[in-house]
Amino acid sequence: MSVNEAGQSEARQTRLKGPQRRRLVVEAARAAFVERGYDGVSMGDIASRAGVARPVLYDHFPSKKALMLSLLTEETELLLARIAEQVRGGAPEAERMRGALDVYFTFLVERPLAARIFQGGSATDPDVAEAAHRMRELARNGTAALLGPDGGAEREVAAAVLVSSVIAVADWWARRPDMPRGAVVDTTMRLLWPGVSQTLSATRRAPEQQDPEEQIPEER
Repeated sequence: MSVNEAGQSEARQTRLKGPQRRRLVVEAARAAFVERGYDGVSMGDIASRAGVARPVLYDHFPSKKALMLSLLTEETELLLARIAEQVRGGAPEAERMRGALDVYFTFLVERPLAARIFQGGSATDPDVAEAAHRMRELARNGTAALLGPDGGAEREVAAAVLVSSVIAVADWWARRPDMPRGAVVDTTMRLLWPGVSQTLSATRRAPEQQDPEEQIPEER
């Protein structure tokens, strides 16, 4: 950075208020983590991208981990809010599931950091990796709630399959952006719904009416 650029950066920092500087840092970190992943980014990289001095960065976040955990919390809360909108609706299960798929694919396109997080937060920092795991777990729990109050373990398995499938398809879709989101949602729905529907229907029948092959064996 040249002397002139440094002077301009300092002048901008002076003009910006605390919340504005914090948002500048957060968005710079978000972009850096999307491009290079958590493990490939340093606090110096974030400060440079944000155009602030490193002391300014540490005024808002004591460490790179704290910054990433803040972003993880923000992404998780936003995703759960969008899932909750689907849960509150009184639509039939098939419509709710299709709505959930649309929410996930829209979210992962709009929030590329979330897509990275879903695929694993960090290979080197166990706290960040655990926070990413919790985000996926909350997504599975939210999806299970969306599928309805019944179903027990079968419903949880269906939710896990749905979320894992979305992650895999979203990763594929990132390399095929020419395919419309609606087509991705419809194709995924056609592939997943028959199995999910059959599983949920089976769990609602009385135990004596169920086919033994449909039941998930209890743990011993």
